[in-house]
Amino acid sequence: MLRRKQSTFGESERYVACMVLGGVGDCLGFRDGQWEFLKDGEVIHTQMATLGGVAALKVQGFKVSDDTVMNLATAKAIVNYEKKKKRDRAVEDAKVDLYLKIAFEYIECMQDMIGRAPGGTCIKGVNQLNPSIRTGYIIEFNERGAGCGAAMRLVSFLLFLLFSRILTLFSVN
Repeated sequence: MLRRKQSTFGESERYVACMVLGGVGDCLGFRDGQWEFLKDGEVIHTQMATLGGVAALKVQGFKVSDDTVMNLATAKAIVNYEKKKKRDRAVEDAKVDLYLKIAFEYIECMQDMIGRAPGGTCIKGVNQLNPSIRTGYIIEFNERGAGCGAAMRLVSFLLFLLFSRILTLFSVN
């Protein structure tokens, strides 16, 4: 019977590693917009070979896609929400406060979308957000909406679920 080796890293380190490695994978797959929507894998493999292969690839200067930018915005909102909750000890209507923080961060992160590829559903949804009012996180249902944005932000929502067990995740400046 195989025994699972106990990790020497705590939950917070593993979470940060997931965020960082997810961003690196996104950076490679996006490749400044050249590969994300390229459907021909052979072309990607050929281009990768001309760059020296995976081992020689230098990602310095590559951008991450809109997905990582929004994933980071989600994580930032959750961390700020948790800090406020810890500081204030009582957060009235806690879920609404979290949703409004996410709405605020999504609006802010749209300033960092130049050279990235947010989809029409994403842009339309963010344009409907208004975190200055209590119901400003509620947007109209888009029956033509498509994409996988929610799945792209799953790692950040795992942060929310893990917060009850993680004492310190990010250091405060």
